Amino acid sequence: MPEPEASSLANNFLALFDTRFTVCLTNCIWANFDATAFSWNPITSATFDIGAIAMDEKHIGFIWVEDED
Repeated sequence: MPEPEASSLANNFLALFDTRFTVCLTNCIWANFDATAFSWNPITSATFDIGAIAMDEKHIGFIWVEDED
């Protein structure tokens, strides 16, 4: 997926939540935001998966992507 499309999807997802109360969680850790130094705990059987959970006082949502080698 092209980066502008992915960015738009992520922004649209986060726009669904009240920014005053939103908490976001993910299954991935980036070391100093270095794209080459990260790890994750998968929740699917895919080779790669990463996602985010967002929640506010009234809503909870998941956005997840996966890819195969």
